[in-house]
Amino acid sequence: MIDFKNIIQNIKWKKWLLVASLIPIVLIILFFAFRNIILHNLVAYKLESIRINKKVIVNYSEIDFDGISGIKLKQLSVKPIAQAELINSQEIYFHIKLLPLLIGNIRIDDLEINETKINIVKKDSINNYSFLIRKKRRQNSDTLNTNQINIAETADHLLDNVFDNIPNLIAINNTTISASLDSAQVNWQIPTIHLDNGHLQSTAKITENALTVNWVVDAQINKSNRRLKFKLYHDKNHNASLPFLVSKFNLKCAFDTLSMSINEADFEDDKFYISGNASINNLVANHWRISPSDVTIKNASLEYKLFFAEAGLGIDSSTICMLNDIKIKPYIAYHTRPSKTFALDIKIPKCDGNYFFNSLPNGLFSSLEGIKTRGELGYDLHFYLDSKQPDSLQFSSSFLTDKFSIVNYGQANLSKMNDEFLYTAYEKDIPVATFPVGLSNPDFTPLSEVSPYLKNSILVSEDGDFFWHKGFNENAFRKSIATNFKERKFKRGGSTISMQLVKNVFLTRKKTIARKLEEALIVWLIENNRITSKDRMFEVYLNVIEWGPGVYGVGEASRYYFNKHANQLTLGESIFLAMIIPRPKYFYWHFDDAGKLKKGADGYFKLVAGKLLRREIISEEEKDNIKAEIDLVGIAKEKLKIKADTLVSDSLLLLNEIE
Repeated sequence: MIDFKNIIQNIKWKKWLLVASLIPIVLIILFFAFRNIILHNLVAYKLESIRINKKVIVNYSEIDFDGISGIKLKQLSVKPIAQAELINSQEIYFHIKLLPLLIGNIRIDDLEINETKINIVKKDSINNYSFLIRKKRRQNSDTLNTNQINIAETADHLLDNVFDNIPNLIAINNTTISASLDSAQVNWQIPTIHLDNGHLQSTAKITENALTVNWVVDAQINKSNRRLKFKLYHDKNHNASLPFLVSKFNLKCAFDTLSMSINEADFEDDKFYISGNASINNLVANHWRISPSDVTIKNASLEYKLFFAEAGLGIDSSTICMLNDIKIKPYIAYHTRPSKTFALDIKIPKCDGNYFFNSLPNGLFSSLEGIKTRGELGYDLHFYLDSKQPDSLQFSSSFLTDKFSIVNYGQANLSKMNDEFLYTAYEKDIPVATFPVGLSNPDFTPLSEVSPYLKNSILVSEDGDFFWHKGFNENAFRKSIATNFKERKFKRGGSTISMQLVKNVFLTRKKTIARKLEEALIVWLIENNRITSKDRMFEVYLNVIEWGPGVYGVGEASRYYFNKHANQLTLGESIFLAMIIPRPKYFYWHFDDAGKLKKGADGYFKLVAGKLLRREIISEEEKDNIKAEIDLVGIAKEKLKIKADTLVSDSLLLLNEIE
């Protein structure tokens, strides 16, 4: 018997199946029939939103689909309201990948841009590009907890997006970029940027301040494996600097070739790693904050391995940096939880001392150029800071040696403090006084003829471990960093007497990175090779430092303030002289209108006296009887009678110096 009921049900089921299968086809037909209308409406809606929210007008003459997935856009212009036009492009053509589009992702397959002009303008605080980088305000910042972000997964996802969104074919032709940022003016002419089959090539003619350089970019991109090889070089113009740096930041930065690569990017033990290589040849940098002369590095290379953990990121310890012939092994790590921590380790394995010094960048250590050594030299630095426990900060810095000795000092005579020498004092890089440091100078005071009160007051104030450390006081530096971190500003320094002395005797007064690096290295060489004794270093220090406006050395200072010899200074007078060393020109600010020390000085006197008592230099009675009371005589006393307007002028100078 025929089951008509089942037959009817099957017919109904097939009918609905047929209808369902036709729906996508109908939708596709409708889409292709009305796609340009849909596109125009969507673009119009978006551009109106941009005009209202970004205050930017975007115009075009034509936008239509071309073929199955192509879109052609003509005469595009982007202009912020009341500002200069930012972008003007004659034609933009691109293909959209259809498969990602089905799941809501818009990815460009091919891209062609022709005849584009980009005009970047900034004058003071007004510009025509800030809308591109302006961040949206969060409606409720409490809803976002950055501590819950998985940094490893975020880095992996970000790298995926970068490679996935690179079109398979790029052809950007005849692009001109004009940038006028205040006084800086740079023009780019880019004939073509071409990417095909993973090979990217481009040239750029860049003109800045009448200097024209042709830069070349050559890159290989493997999207599926997330690999990259990149090279940037110029047309052998050795005066070529990167644009904007000179005119905008007064920074000269030039090189022959810069190359880098991403060789691998993958997860390993819950961490995401990116590894590769980078190198730069004949790097030249010049900035007044770095060095007064060019800093040059012939060859520098990096075999890097970056890591991204769930709550941290950094440079893995397997990274190797080569600076000429020096091998450097850095480790840097920053973690956000359970508390914010920062770790830094730098290791330079021991190598021939001459290789070490010859590999240092020229221009950073000019005083040591030509130095010759025997034996081996290396370096080890360790730093660790937990933001919740800054007082537990870890810091150590040490040079590693093996039968190391100096054969020739090079440019600087590191032993010159052992004998009488000429010292020149500077103010704002201008020499203001030159005098011999030795017995031929009537103001020179041997260490044995300086009051023990003064010697020890200075030591406990400036560098309590001077006679025990080797030029660098790790404990004081550790406390300095912890204090400055907690105060969120520079509150305490870690400079030793050895460092102050080397700065004054061997180096310029320019506050540059080069000077600080030279200072640290020269201090280590003098202290660890026992070139000059501690007693002689302290003696020189007391005889060259400034103790008042135009007052240099302890002999002149004793007369200037108290009209007596340095061996006759009392405990109170000694503490006062130690107190004014940081800013001796403004010693009179410690006094009130009656010529008496202000109340604030009392705390300093008691602090120093307490330290002297703990070192058994003074008695309990002397400590209890100490008062911030001194009687100035002679020139210093007259200084207190300066007119009020002069004091106000000096106060402005003091504020400028502090800044």
